[in-house]
Amino acid sequence: MILKKIEIEQFGGLKNFALELTPGLQYLYGENEAGKSTICAFLSAMFYGLPGKVRGGGLRGDSRKLYMPWGENYMAGSLEFEFEGESYVLQRRFGQTARGDRCTLLLAKDWQEVAIEPEEIGQRFLGLGEDAFQKTLFISQSGAAFSKGKEDELMSRLANLEQSGDEDVFLQKALDILSKSSHELISKTGRGGAIMQLETEIEELKSELLSASQLHESFGGAMGEKEQLSAEKEQADAELLSLEKQRNTASLYEQYQKREVERNSRKEMLRRLENEKQALAEKEETAQALNEKKKDYAGFKELSLDILLMMAEKDAKCSVLQKREEERQKLEQETEALSLKVGEQSLLEKSGEGKGLMWSAIAIVVVSTLAGFLFSPVFYGLVLVAVVLFLLYFNKTKLIKSANDTLKELTMQLAEKQSRLSEMNGAGYSEELCALKKEMQQIYEKTGTKTLQELSDRQREAQEIEHQAERLQDEMDRMRDGIHKLMDEIISKEPLADEPPMDYDGPSADSLTLQLTQKQKAQMERERDLAQLQAKIEQGFMGERSISVIETELLDAMQKKEELMANFEAINLAKNALESCHETLKSTFAPLLNEKSGAIVSRLTKGRYLEIKVADDYSMMIKTPKGNEIVEADYVSAGTCDLLYFALRLGVIETLYDSIPLLVMDDTFIQMDEIRQEEAFSFLADSPAEQILYFSCHKPPETFKNTVNNLSV
Repeated sequence: MILKKIEIEQFGGLKNFALELTPGLQYLYGENEAGKSTICAFLSAMFYGLPGKVRGGGLRGDSRKLYMPWGENYMAGSLEFEFEGESYVLQRRFGQTARGDRCTLLLAKDWQEVAIEPEEIGQRFLGLGEDAFQKTLFISQSGAAFSKGKEDELMSRLANLEQSGDEDVFLQKALDILSKSSHELISKTGRGGAIMQLETEIEELKSELLSASQLHESFGGAMGEKEQLSAEKEQADAELLSLEKQRNTASLYEQYQKREVERNSRKEMLRRLENEKQALAEKEETAQALNEKKKDYAGFKELSLDILLMMAEKDAKCSVLQKREEERQKLEQETEALSLKVGEQSLLEKSGEGKGLMWSAIAIVVVSTLAGFLFSPVFYGLVLVAVVLFLLYFNKTKLIKSANDTLKELTMQLAEKQSRLSEMNGAGYSEELCALKKEMQQIYEKTGTKTLQELSDRQREAQEIEHQAERLQDEMDRMRDGIHKLMDEIISKEPLADEPPMDYDGPSADSLTLQLTQKQKAQMERERDLAQLQAKIEQGFMGERSISVIETELLDAMQKKEELMANFEAINLAKNALESCHETLKSTFAPLLNEKSGAIVSRLTKGRYLEIKVADDYSMMIKTPKGNEIVEADYVSAGTCDLLYFALRLGVIETLYDSIPLLVMDDTFIQMDEIRQEEAFSFLADSPAEQILYFSCHKPPETFKNTVNNLSV
């Protein structure tokens, strides 16, 4: 593993902090409170989260309060690292409680999230749990040196060290627990324990089962009836279940039909809406045509009924005046005719032709008498001519008298007519008629009509068109209201998606519900009969337990015995395995650890101490190069003791790992002199660890040739 970049948004005293890292050994130094220990704690928190609160530990026992920035309610940061050829970005956020924590692991190449539980991150990438990390890959200022007998002493837990970090169980304690568990199952004497108690209980249950079976035989008839009722009940339950399924199917079908009706209703409303829109469009076209037609009757728009009545009155008056003018003209003609007749009668009266006839007739009578008397009687025939003349005279006289009478009458008539004509001429009918006709002609010209009838017809047509337009507008308004209501109704009904056709040919859901209710009622009666029969049987078995209960308890006891026997065998197997592992550990792990730790000590002390021996009680001894002098680790200087336990810790790490992924050290060599520090750094530079981060409050030795970062800058 290679840590590439540390970014701290806020954690402890660090805020908006970023640190680029490279592979191999790196020396990071800074003044006190520059954040070295905070960075170490941040790395641990990123891989393992914040540790739980330690009761009685004060502020340092509560990491959330210890590292929470002042006045803030969260801590956050990210860590970019490389593992097995893949780059990752680990992001964490810590709240005031664990409930507010957030953790995200991303692939750096495409920022795809990696599915992983937060508590599995350290185990996956570092190969061990938090406790083991703190005791192996992380070495604090006082973490390399420890005193024998301390609770967290590494050597006191070496025999049980696992990569999971569970180091709180001692071998002997485990063996004692296993022995106690084994004796709880089967006592040392073999006559007690949970397994033997179960065997006694099994025998008692078998005896009770035999007695109950014998008692059941005496109630064979009732039991048979109970079994029959139970069978009928099971069959009825199956029928009820089938009927329930059928009812559900019918209900689903009816719901489908209802939705189909709703879909069809909505489709019909949509069709109606289109028809209404089309009808409205047709009405609008008709209205537009009427509006165009109304332009032809624009002159009638301001023609009120009063004007039309006035025109009618004027027309009627014109008719009266016309008749009077015609009467005047007729009277004038009659007056002229009477004047002529009066003149003729006057002439006839003045003529003397009537007296000449009389004298002619007398003359003819005298002449004819004289001639007849003198010459011949033939001349007496002229008397007839005289008679004719006398007749003509008398007739003409009569005519003249009649003409006189007629002349008088005609004269009277003429005087009357002339008087009337004078009155009519004085009334000015002609001028008034011309004035009325002129006024009416102006209105006719304005309206484009010629007669009052045409004017009336056109005005009536204009009113009819206006009424049609109003009725059409009302119809369009009603249609628009209907369209809006229809659209609101369509919008209020949520459209249903089309469904595949559903077929069902059976009774309705209500009918099936009724059948189901009846069958459930019959089933309840059957259950009541069964309960009464059961009570009757139980009364006969009063004080006795049922066979099913006894059989269940017997089966449970036998299964529990098998489980306890399996546990007993597993406990004995575990005891044997632990004892074997302990012996193997002593014979393999301890020598290997001594060898690795000795080689490291020899190099760090430049051969002053050759090897380390770890006794069975985990006390540490060192051997000098001169002779076979053995020295206990507690008797050397603090710096040497620190170095020895550092070598031991590295020996443990090299024993656990083929390749050390990461090593974090917080001023581990603070008690060493310059020579041993130089040798220790030289050893770390050659260490198989992929990356080593060494934090210190001092500048590195001048001989230090690896990467150096000044955290105070």
